[in-house]
Amino acid sequence: MWKVQAKAIANLEGSFAKAAPRALIKMATGSGKTFTADNIAHRLLKFGGAKRILFLVDRGNLGKQAEDEFANFTAFDDDRKFHMIYTVQRFKSDSINPAATVVVTPIQRLYSMLKGQAEFHAENDEGSSFDTAKPLKGERPDVVYNAGIAPEFFDFVLVD
Repeated sequence: MWKVQAKAIANLEGSFAKAAPRALIKMATGSGKTFTADNIAHRLLKFGGAKRILFLVDRGNLGKQAEDEFANFTAFDDDRKFHMIYTVQRFKSDSINPAATVVVTPIQRLYSMLKGQAEFHAENDEGSSFDTAKPLKGERPDVVYNAGIAPEFFDFVLVD
């Protein structure tokens, strides 16, 4: 682990120790953010009492990269790969595996699920709303309550 990664994890744990409800880790491109997130997810699941973590990305290819990184990650205290210890699910459909401990999804697909939309086209995962967003005019769009993904469904949300 690089020094910047260890510092980010230590600072995050310090934030949790102060009972801060939110934390931000800002790291440069190529500094190992996903590897850091893998370590954080492992520590939250093993030591922090987390049962389910949402790993949110802004496009599908980043979700695939995150899934691959989790599959290749070996924790510091266990010789097994992450996916041998925990169940990682990358959304390819509109249902959550009840055994999933880490759920990886693009924000577009999650938003579709929260709105209760019956169909979601996979090509929508590849565009980022940051690329095409127009200024919001008028009322904010409603997000329908989805009992299948209640606000307390995920213990932690990691955003890449």
